[in-house]
Amino acid sequence: MEAIELLREFNGLGCGDEKKCAIAYRLFVNLKEVCKYENIERIYDANFDEIYFSVPVGNKWEIYLPISSFDTIDLLKIEKLQETFCNDDTKSFILGICDPDSTVLYYKLTNKWIDKEEKKAEETVAD
Repeated sequence: MEAIELLREFNGLGCGDEKKCAIAYRLFVNLKEVCKYENIERIYDANFDEIYFSVPVGNKWEIYLPISSFDTIDLLKIEKLQETFCNDDTKSFILGICDPDSTVLYYKLTNKWIDKEEKKAEETVAD
């Protein structure tokens, strides 16, 4: 998919912020080309004014939220996002922090402590 088409698609989802669309594009390309994910669902949440991606991994979905490396991370917004995204099936979401040099750093955020046994179980399912 051409870059311009994808940027238009993000805009068509409802996001009018060109910067957010560009950051979402960068994360999408990384998920597709580096992480090798094929089935990436593109979602715009008007309540948070955010584009995010949902990707099937094993028998669950992982949520990726794009953010610029120059943006500050609003912890109150993170808390609200966790309340929305984190449930029994999805205990976390992943920040995809995009830098202008095309580097993308991934940070998994959970809304609670995850003990070692639970983490091992999650890793086993993902493999």
